[in-house]
Amino acid sequence: MALNNVKEIQIPDERYELLEYIHFNGNDYINTGFTPWNNFGFYIDIQWDANQINQYNGHGKITSDNRCFIGVDGSGKITYGSGATSGSISSSDPYTRHNYQINTSSSSAGKFYIDGTQVWSGNSNYVESNRSTMFIGAVNRGTSDYSYCAAKIYNIRFINNVSTSSVITWNLIPVRRKSDNVVGFLKIKANNTAPDFMQSVNGLLEAGPVIGTPNINVYKIEDSNNQIIWGSQTAFPYRRLEYIHFNGEEYILTEKPAANYYYLQFSLDSIVNDKFIFGANGDSTSAGAMRITNRTASTGYMQTRFGRNSSSNTNIAQISADTIYQMRLRILDNNTLFSALANSSGTVLGSNNFSAVSFTKANMNKFAIMGYGTGTTAGNTSAGKVYWYLKRQTDGASTILIRAYPCQRKSDGVCGLYDVLNSTFYPMEGTTITDGAAGPTVDEYWDLTAPA
Repeated sequence: MALNNVKEIQIPDERYELLEYIHFNGNDYINTGFTPWNNFGFYIDIQWDANQINQYNGHGKITSDNRCFIGVDGSGKITYGSGATSGSISSSDPYTRHNYQINTSSSSAGKFYIDGTQVWSGNSNYVESNRSTMFIGAVNRGTSDYSYCAAKIYNIRFINNVSTSSVITWNLIPVRRKSDNVVGFLKIKANNTAPDFMQSVNGLLEAGPVIGTPNINVYKIEDSNNQIIWGSQTAFPYRRLEYIHFNGEEYILTEKPAANYYYLQFSLDSIVNDKFIFGANGDSTSAGAMRITNRTASTGYMQTRFGRNSSSNTNIAQISADTIYQMRLRILDNNTLFSALANSSGTVLGSNNFSAVSFTKANMNKFAIMGYGTGTTAGNTSAGKVYWYLKRQTDGASTILIRAYPCQRKSDGVCGLYDVLNSTFYPMEGTTITDGAAGPTVDEYWDLTAPA
């Protein structure tokens, strides 16, 4: 089989012995260093020692609004904490082996599961400020009151995006390191990179039965020149492209307009009247809906519209087909707009300032690339190429808020823009998605960082 067709390679990690479980004796814990967030899931496979009470795993004070813990309460019942909410399950039995999962949410989507069955759903309202790191074998309240656990722990998982894709960010498996017999967890990460060993604070963890040797995933193979000749799809899920091509029915939705500076490097297949490069409409469907757009005109100009639907378009600069340009759009807090067109080197070809127009940015639809956002879709889409997209602050600071590059997701071939600062993929959408959207591959094993 050709190496390019291999999706995953596993090898035994002879440095460790795989354990059935780790026994925490009530006098030790592991500080994972992991800080949870909204839309996060904490999974634990555990059996508490008989008659143990008031013991927890996770983080957060019992009365705080950023809790994420699973434990046993003073009555010997399983208890949970998700954001501002905590509770106990009267029918639970913590002294036999079960798996539990608590999900956080910034709203009402908190959930708690026992053995895969949902037993609670409700308000979580998890607050991401003043959080502490997750403990195993204790709870991190930011004080010395840890409520240590006496229990067997078989597996721990930290899960991201529990409302959608449920990606296991960390998978912790019990092991004993052969070199010094230290017991701990082998941390297998979602990106399939080299695993880490996590040991306890006091070194008092007890090993369960040895059940084999842990397998680890090989995430890349390099040649003698340190060039990657193979990489796993989980470690390198996207290939970076020189550009992505839009066929005239495709677009990308980004975010709602804000007081920021927006940049887009693009080219057009042809100059067609009333085709949009970047823009958004107001939420309202009335004739007075607000619009911020850059579009093409039959006169060969890029035009900007800033105002109500009935407002006129203003010529910015002449534009030609099959030529790379930079579009620049600056929105200020006083609703003033600056629009410019530059060449690929950044030399401004034309610009215009627009006087203040009364509108509420929160009532705008999302910006669309190669179209204008009308809600869940985009209108007046253009055919052409996009080379990168960038957003930064407008107050003179150099802070970049979004830095997105063309790429193709390997799992399904979908093309789009990947924001390396916020780890966000903006997929191409539209009525007709073509296989020809992917431009030339620049980096087959892209590490999702900004290119030099």
